[in-house]
Amino acid sequence: MSTNDSPRVDIVKASGDKKESSYIVTLKEGVHKPTHLDWLRERLSEHSSITYDYSEFLHAYAGTFDEATLEHIRNSPDVESIHEDSIATFGDQQMFATWGLARISQGPRLSNQDPHSTDFTYVFPTHPGRGVNIYVVDSGVRTTHDEFTRLYGIRATWGWVAQGFTQTDDVGHGTGVAGVAAGALKGVAKEANIIAVKVGSGSGPSTSDVLGGLAWVASDYPTRRTAAVVNISIYNRQRIPQWDNAVQSLAQLGLHVVVCAGNDNANADNVSPAASDYVTTVGATDITDTRASFSNWGNALDVYGPGVQIVTASSTNDQTLQWKDGTSFAAPFVAGIIACWISMSGNKTPAEMIKQVRDMASQNLISGICELLTVLFLYSNLVELTA
Repeated sequence: MSTNDSPRVDIVKASGDKKESSYIVTLKEGVHKPTHLDWLRERLSEHSSITYDYSEFLHAYAGTFDEATLEHIRNSPDVESIHEDSIATFGDQQMFATWGLARISQGPRLSNQDPHSTDFTYVFPTHPGRGVNIYVVDSGVRTTHDEFTRLYGIRATWGWVAQGFTQTDDVGHGTGVAGVAAGALKGVAKEANIIAVKVGSGSGPSTSDVLGGLAWVASDYPTRRTAAVVNISIYNRQRIPQWDNAVQSLAQLGLHVVVCAGNDNANADNVSPAASDYVTTVGATDITDTRASFSNWGNALDVYGPGVQIVTASSTNDQTLQWKDGTSFAAPFVAGIIACWISMSGNKTPAEMIKQVRDMASQNLISGICELLTVLFLYSNLVELTA
């Protein structure tokens, strides 16, 4: 393969933390990836390796490359772009309550505005989420927790684990997200199935690992032959084209992708995957229907949901609960509602489901938001749908 006729490809720098010596390489349209990878393997040094080839899911691959190997890649006419492997962020904040379920099942504001109260009512259908899978792309899930094993049977299983990690949730983030989406007592879709896709842990997942997890979801989904939702409560503080391409591919397969807006009090239009048109992007509010001070905002958002003082499952043991803040925990409210809608009324295309989320949302309730931006608040409307 000649490398003399093409300009050397610049490396796109990560805006924040990165995985050292790790890169994501996107190939030009029309390039035969297996041939390119065979060419690259002949040039890999002792300290370089291909981590993920992403099969047909993405026209890209990831790897750990030293300077000599990287030079070969940069000079290859096959290569469209090279990105440093940036570290993404789990969208959580730590804090305290149980008001979220009540809030999504009614249109008006809650009259009781004490987030520590347990005097709330959640209205849900007979079999909420039955037969629907929810892929939780996160830090893992404590699948043995009571929230996933009691009342409605064993509903959480392991699906995929990124290289170098184990089937544990060391930080509790993914377990908390799964608990909001489908916990038996604290969750929305109480009969939905949880599939754990572990892409990282305490330090935050690398982009390459996230893409590896999403590629696995794309390959696994057709084998199960049932409707599914993908919850991604992870975000990157810059636009990553490969992330945007990945969630687009999932949507085109028929998967409903729900993502957090991010926790930087910033414009989510500049965040991946929140800015994608193929996902439902969720911001966070508190019990008074005020935008959470940390929640990202912007035209990329489709809806806001409860995201302050949310009680959910903990990974500490099988009985413990935890209280969390963050757009991470607003997103699974939406994922759970979509699972309920599917079990009640049948599946729709991802585009139709995004529209339904927006159409059924309560309007003009949220304070702390510019009037020109998204002001829709999540509303499950489950009673009317079952009537």
